[in-house]
Amino acid sequence: MEKRIQKISGYVILFCAILLGIETAFHNQPKYLFFFEVLDILIIGYFTFEIIYRWRTKVFGMKEFIPALVGKLTERENATRQESSHQNMVIEESFWLLFDLMLVIMGYLSFLRHLFDHTEVIMILRMFRIFRIFRVFEVSNRLKDIEKKIFSVVPTIITFLALIFLIIYCYAIIGMYLYDFNSFRYIDFSNLYSAITGLFTLMTNDWAATLAELRDDDNVSSIVSEIYIISFFVFSVLITLNIFLAVMTSQIQEKLVKKIDTMNKKEDEILQSDMRQDEEIARLHDKLDQIIAEIDRLKTRK
Repeated sequence: MEKRIQKISGYVILFCAILLGIETAFHNQPKYLFFFEVLDILIIGYFTFEIIYRWRTKVFGMKEFIPALVGKLTERENATRQESSHQNMVIEESFWLLFDLMLVIMGYLSFLRHLFDHTEVIMILRMFRIFRIFRVFEVSNRLKDIEKKIFSVVPTIITFLALIFLIIYCYAIIGMYLYDFNSFRYIDFSNLYSAITGLFTLMTNDWAATLAELRDDDNVSSIVSEIYIISFFVFSVLITLNIFLAVMTSQIQEKLVKKIDTMNKKEDEILQSDMRQDEEIARLHDKLDQIIAEIDRLKTRK
């Protein structure tokens, strides 16, 4: 039953994605919108049934989700393979259950137009339907393997993002005091939020124009501006990115080594089991030969 519902859900997800594309072609024709709304109600009704079914059939409680997530992020060294596997299952199932529940709730809210004064809220709620297509990672076994690899590097990505944020935060405060809370054409140091967003844009975009503009500031030496911008680029992009790639590569290598070690251990266990079976067969043959020899001896006596 579970596999059948999972298969049906895959078809419904694909149908929903195709339907959203078709709906964009009729957005200026109100007479067709009622038809799409009816289909939306049917789709949300199905996913409501699916969530209830999954909630009733899952083998763990939602109260296990937070401990499992904390245990996975901290990566306890004393965790057994069985505990780690259970944590992965709890995190994966709980994540998709919460994800589907959020989409279903947004879908129901999108039908309650009389509760919202602004139509933009309805549009945003309906736009979130497109994210349901990501559930193909849940219903496809091949995509599940990719999903597991993605989730396995999430702690590293979170650590990397925290490091990037700390670097941007420090440079934002330094820049605000260095340039006397002034606003420039390419970057704004008038407040912390603008400075952080400006530096993030600077990190992912061309920084030559910003450097040229800061060089023209009469209150700060051009050398100081060059040191500030270039050092920020070096620390935020070159060094941090290389560290991130090195950590990711080492993690992948460690996982491959662990996987190879696990396979080697299984092979050793199989070989030892085969050797024990061969030894047992050899002992049985010896006993059989002794029995045959004893029978022959008894026959010769007669």
